[in-house]
Amino acid sequence: MNKELIYQHWSDNLSKIEQVVDEMNPEKRGIYLTEGSLLCTVFDMLGVDLIIESGTAYGTSAEFFAKYFDCDVITIDHDKFYGQYGATRDKLSGYKNLSFVKGDSFVKIPEILKANPDKKIGIFIDGPKDSQQMDLRKVINRNNQNGNIVCIGYHDIGPITFGRIKGRKIYQSSIFDNNNLIHSHDLDFMSEEFLYLANKNKNLLKNWGRWPSDSWPKGPGVMIEKI
Repeated sequence: MNKELIYQHWSDNLSKIEQVVDEMNPEKRGIYLTEGSLLCTVFDMLGVDLIIESGTAYGTSAEFFAKYFDCDVITIDHDKFYGQYGATRDKLSGYKNLSFVKGDSFVKIPEILKANPDKKIGIFIDGPKDSQQMDLRKVINRNNQNGNIVCIGYHDIGPITFGRIKGRKIYQSSIFDNNNLIHSHDLDFMSEEFLYLANKNKNLLKNWGRWPSDSWPKGPGVMIEKI
């Protein structure tokens, strides 16, 4: 993926991004709003018309997607960690293009893929984490029988882990084509020119007692894979 093209598309759609960010109130343990902007930019560039999210938690990324896109967004959570499934579903019930699925993404994503053979699908894996993200990627690959998944985003992959993935030094990293990978920390415009879009995350971290934060200003990290 070309950094310059991502920057250009982001810039061309900046007013839309700013409107979405202005309406957002990010929650604990969610993406930075700059990370949400990046995911939407890439999904938009690739013509995605169905988004599947694994790991709803408090709903920041699900809401960002639902605001930015008119297409359907399906968010999945097994509700075993945060116990927020019902509260998040009720909070975001006003988004008609956003639907909630309670269950295991290893089971539910293949079912959704099978039911949507004609969609251009973007996937965001915010949970599970670490090696289980790679395991889920393998399940997704086995079930991409229609070849209509165009992009997968992975949250909480920092630059060190990203380097180990590209160096084939981490579990399951051989499943990736390095030429099709990009990392949010390598996009300097996110933490420089467009950093103001993450000001609400900064305030959240301060109010949460997590300031100063090791994740500021670049965010926890998003790896994006073009399929």
